[in-house]
Amino acid sequence: MPDAPYHHLKITRYFAEILHAPVVNPAWSWGAESQTSRALFFRIWVDHIDGGSVQVAWPWVAKTNGGLERRRHLDLMKSGRPTFGVICTAVKTNTGGKKRTIKKFEKQEFLRLGLPMHEDENGVLWATIEDQVTLAQLMQISGMPAAVKDDVQKISDDETLDETTKQRLVDARLGQGKFRARLFAKWDSRCAVTGSTIGEALRASHIVPWSLSDNKERLDDENGILLNAGIDALFDRCLVTFNNDGEMLISKSIPKSERSLLGLDHRKLRKLPSTASKIYLARHRALFKQEEVNRPHV
Repeated sequence: MPDAPYHHLKITRYFAEILHAPVVNPAWSWGAESQTSRALFFRIWVDHIDGGSVQVAWPWVAKTNGGLERRRHLDLMKSGRPTFGVICTAVKTNTGGKKRTIKKFEKQEFLRLGLPMHEDENGVLWATIEDQVTLAQLMQISGMPAAVKDDVQKISDDETLDETTKQRLVDARLGQGKFRARLFAKWDSRCAVTGSTIGEALRASHIVPWSLSDNKERLDDENGILLNAGIDALFDRCLVTFNNDGEMLISKSIPKSERSLLGLDHRKLRKLPSTASKIYLARHRALFKQEEVNRPHV
């Protein structure tokens, strides 16, 4: 991926748009979970690196929002999640206990963090630095689904595309970048069905599947919908779809008991789809109907 377009990004946007790991709260989050893989990303300070270890938690901030979030992330790391450090340089390293300000951060190289961890005499927790990886390597090892990796690789290898178009397509494939931003604006940062505002659980999805869309359609936000992860999974597998009035149509293969548990009954889009989106939804309904032919009726 080209690095030049990212030089101007501040770290919060970099996490969201490049690492696909939006932070919960820019004011106090020290890291985030990727929305397209199981990877974790920690902000770490370059002056906190000592040989093969780096500081990842501190007792004097353990009960702050950032400290509690870091502890949760560390528990996920211990359970086997791939974890990477984004190396930051502070404006001042000695702030007298006040919050540090980031002067700059590395955008192309990361530290892969791992076990064992150890706590020093001051109660500071240190993680092992396993190795250093590039942004390109990160994409291959961070847990991205194989099908997505293949699509991203095809985009990268396509010599008919310029670098800007390649990046826009990669972002769209990952549900990020301008494609995601436009869907968030269109749906007021809420799930198109439930109204949920939990950003970590919202997916910027294509209505017509990526594999059945051309490049123009892949970049078209009218071919997108913002759904929570549960509904998105059903929509992606054509187990639910929507008619032109926005009403949800549910597969006959989903039992009534499951419909109730999932809260699917009597659901509809919070606002009517646009004329352009109706065309994409019609194609999705056609796929839904094809799948229904071979599904059991329960």
